[in-house]
Amino acid sequence: MELVDLVRSRKLLIILDSCEHVIETVALLAEQLYQETEQVYLLTTSRELLKVEGEHCCRVLPLDFPPDGSAQTANAVLRYPATQLFVRRVAARAGSVVLADDEAPFVAEICRKLDGIPLAIELASGQVAALGLKNTLSRLELLKLSHRTAVPRHRTLKATLDWSYDLLSDIERIIFRRIAIFVGHFTLEAAQRIAAEPGSGGSAVADVIAGLFEKSLLATRFCRGQPRYRLLNTTRAYALGKLEEHGEVALISVRHAEYVAEQLESERPDLSSLPRAERFAIYSGQLSNVRAALEWSFGPHGDDETATRLAAASMQLFLELSLLIECQAWAERAMARLGNLHQNSRRAMEISASLPLALMHTEGNDQRVRTAFASALEIAVDQGDLAYELRILSGLFMYSHWTMDIRGATDIAARSKKLALKTRDPDDMALAESMLAASNHLLGNHIIAQQHCEFGLRYSGSGPRFRAGQHLFHYTSFLLVGMARSLLYRGLLDRSLEYAELAIEEAEKSGHAATFCRSLALIVPVFLTLADTRRADQYIAELSDLSVAHSLKPYCAIATGLRGQWLLLQDNLLDAISLLKRALEELHAQRQEMLNMDFACDLAAAFVKVGEQEQALRLVLNAIEDQQRVGKFLHMPALFRMKGLILASRSAEEEAEAENALLLSIDWAKRQSAVLFELKAATDLAELLRRKRRIPEAYRHISAALNGTPDEMMSPVHMRARQVLRRFQSSCDAAMAPPRRCIPHGRDAREKCESSRTRGD
Repeated sequence: MELVDLVRSRKLLIILDSCEHVIETVALLAEQLYQETEQVYLLTTSRELLKVEGEHCCRVLPLDFPPDGSAQTANAVLRYPATQLFVRRVAARAGSVVLADDEAPFVAEICRKLDGIPLAIELASGQVAALGLKNTLSRLELLKLSHRTAVPRHRTLKATLDWSYDLLSDIERIIFRRIAIFVGHFTLEAAQRIAAEPGSGGSAVADVIAGLFEKSLLATRFCRGQPRYRLLNTTRAYALGKLEEHGEVALISVRHAEYVAEQLESERPDLSSLPRAERFAIYSGQLSNVRAALEWSFGPHGDDETATRLAAASMQLFLELSLLIECQAWAERAMARLGNLHQNSRRAMEISASLPLALMHTEGNDQRVRTAFASALEIAVDQGDLAYELRILSGLFMYSHWTMDIRGATDIAARSKKLALKTRDPDDMALAESMLAASNHLLGNHIIAQQHCEFGLRYSGSGPRFRAGQHLFHYTSFLLVGMARSLLYRGLLDRSLEYAELAIEEAEKSGHAATFCRSLALIVPVFLTLADTRRADQYIAELSDLSVAHSLKPYCAIATGLRGQWLLLQDNLLDAISLLKRALEELHAQRQEMLNMDFACDLAAAFVKVGEQEQALRLVLNAIEDQQRVGKFLHMPALFRMKGLILASRSAEEEAEAENALLLSIDWAKRQSAVLFELKAATDLAELLRRKRRIPEAYRHISAALNGTPDEMMSPVHMRARQVLRRFQSSCDAAMAPPRRCIPHGRDAREKCESSRTRGD
C-alpha cells in the first residue's frame, strides 16, 4: 500500500522483469495500481499472465528462422531475423564476420534447433569463436554465455530451464517430463494417454497442459480446428533429461509406441478417403513420432510384439510419403521378428506386401520381390480379404510388367478383373482395366489396349481417390500413360501427345515419387519420337533428380538411357553410346526390361553411325533371339527394322537379307497395328529399293504405309516418309510419261534412254 500511496498522483511507467517466481505478489500490486491510480502504467515480463483486470498481453514470439528444406545459401539464410541476430552476435565477439555459403547450412540448423529464441541464440553465438560452427551445433545443450555480468539463470541454457522447472508444482513436473517423449506436435488426447497415471482420468493432465502453455513452456498451433502442442527443441532436451533422472524412460517409451501404433491403425480407414494433400499433411505430422517409436521398439529395451505391430501399422505412412528406403528397412527388421504367432496374420500380410513394393523401386525386381508378394497373397486369400488380395495383385502386376513377364501379367490382370467384378467398386474396375490395358500393350495388341484404357478412364470418373489399399499403383496416371503409348505405336502422335501431357499432370498431382517417375519413364519416348528435345530434356532431368532424391535405382538407370537417346538426337554419338550401354547394364542387373529393347535399338543405331556394324548386328540378333525364345513380341517391329538397317549399311551383298528383315518388321507392325513402326520400316525399305532401282515397288510400300495417315500429322517420321514418297512420285511420273523420241548423241545417251524405258515398264 505504501508504494501505491507514493505514486498515486504521479505519471509513471514501472517496469518489473522476470515476475514468474513472485507472480501472486506482482498480480496483487498490478491490480491495486490499476484500480487506485490514473496515470501509472506497469510493464512486466513473465513466462505467464498475471490474470488481473486491465491486463494486455503481448507475446514475444521467437524470431523467424530458415525452415528445413529451404535454400541454404548465405544470402537466403540471412533473410531471416534469427540468423541475422546470430551473425551479429558472433561478430561482436570474434570481429568482422562474412557468412560463406558452405557455413550457411550450419547457422540455419543451429537457429532451427534453438527455435529462434533470442536468449538461446545469444548463448550459442558466444561459443562459435572458440569451437567453430560444427562443434557448436553438436554441443548446444552445454553452451554458456561469456558475459560475466549476466544473472546466473541466463548464463547457460540449463540454468535458464532449471529456473522455470523449479517453479513448477509436482504434478506439473511429472507431466512436463513425460510429454517430452513426443517429437514435434501432439494433441491433448495424446498427452493424456501418455502422461497420466493409470485410472487417474485426463482432467488433471488437461489442466497441467493449459498451465504449461500459460507459462510459455509449450508452443501451440491449431490444426483442423484443434490445438496441437510442442515443446521447443531445447526445452524438450532438458525435459528428456529429467525423464531419465526419474527412471521413467522405459515406461513412457512403451506407452508412446503403443499409442502411435493404435493411432495409425484407427485412423487408416478415415485417411484413405481423404484427398491426397490432406493425407500427406497428416502423415508428415506423424512421421517424427513414428520414427522415434520404431527406434525404441526395435532397440534393446523394446519387445517383438510392439515392434512388429508398429511396423505393420506404419508401412502405409512410409509408402504414402515415398520414404521407400525406410519402408524397406523397417519391413525387413519386422519380418525377422514376427515369430510363429504372427506368421500367417494380417500383420505379416501388411509387412509382406509393403516390402516388395519398396524393393521394386529401390533395388529392382529380384526374387525377393516375387517371394514376398506370393507370401502376402497367400495370406490374403486364406483370410478371404478381396480388397487386400487386389492390392497385392496390383503390386505383383507391376513386377510382371517391368520384367516383361507377359504371361504372368496377363493372368494377374484377368484375375484382378474377376475380383473387381465381385467387389463392384468402380475404383477396382478401373485398376483392373489398367492392368488389362498394360498386358495387351506388352502383347502388341495396341487397339485392344487402347480400348481397356478407355474403359478404365470411364470407371475412374472425374479423378482417382487413390485409396491407401492400392499402394503405389496410381491407376489413373497409368491409364493415361497406356493411352499415350498405344496411340504412339498406332502412329496417332497428336492424340498421343495430348494424353502424354495429361499423364504427366496426373502423376505429378499424385504426390508419389514412384508414380511420377514411372509416368515420366514411359512418356518421355513420346517427346523423343516427336523430336521435342526441349521438353524431353526437361522431363529427363526431372526423372533423374527425383529418382536420385528418393533412391529409386531403376528409374535412375532409365533416366540414363533416356538421356542417351536424347544425345543421339543431337548426334553426340560417343556420349550416347556410353550412357545407353550403362543403362542396359544397370537395368539388366535390376531386371527392369520394359524399355531395354528401345535402348538396345538406339545403341545399335549409334554403333552403325560410328562404323561398328559388327557390334550393332550382334546386339540386335541376340535381342531378337531372346525376345522370340520367351514370347516377347512387343519390340519385334523395331528389332527387325534395326536388323535391316544394319545389314543394308554393311555391303550390297547383304541387301537381300536386309530387305527381308524390313519386310518382317512391316509384317510384325501390321499384326500389332503399330502404324508408326510400319511407316518407319516402309520408309527404310523404300530407300533400300530405290538404291536397287526398284522404284515402283518402293512407291507401293511407302504409299501403303502412309495410306490413311492424316496430312496434318507433322512428326519427323511422317515428314521423312512424305518426303521420300514425293521423290518417288516425281520419279514414277517421269518414268510413266509417254515415251519421247530419243535422238541419240553417242552410245551413253542411247543407253540412258533405253534404261529409262525399262524402269517405266
